[in-house]
Amino acid sequence: MSNNITVVGNLTDDCQLKYTQAGVAMTSGSIASNRRYQVNGQWEETTSFFNFTAWRELAENMAATLTKGTRVTAVGRMEQKKWVDKDGSNRTSYELIIDEIGPSLRWATAVITKIASNNSTGNATVATAKAAFPNAQVTEEDPF
Repeated sequence: MSNNITVVGNLTDDCQLKYTQAGVAMTSGSIASNRRYQVNGQWEETTSFFNFTAWRELAENMAATLTKGTRVTAVGRMEQKKWVDKDGSNRTSYELIIDEIGPSLRWATAVITKIASNNSTGNATVATAKAAFPNAQVTEEDPF
């Protein structure tokens, strides 16, 4: 059974690159997706916000390429997170874990630059990534 979802919308903020203590790159944010429809001949619009996380090379490429307001098409899987808040209430949130993302060429043009891998697995080294993104933050979050 597949758990893939495609979201088309606009980034609500610039992609900020961070690193875990283990040196794994990540970025997170949200995508705003608008929907227009008619009710009794009048146009209505609603916006849904999808929180996302991207990891490793995808996170690095997103931070180097995508900015607030960019119209994107993102493909990934939805993950449900449950927790109990400080008041003892059960909470649930959903997050899109992005596998693929790209700018919408309906509203913009893009320049494609192929990234060469630094080793046999295709993973960029942390030193190279930190040199390319000197303002990146290190977080203590695990990638999974």
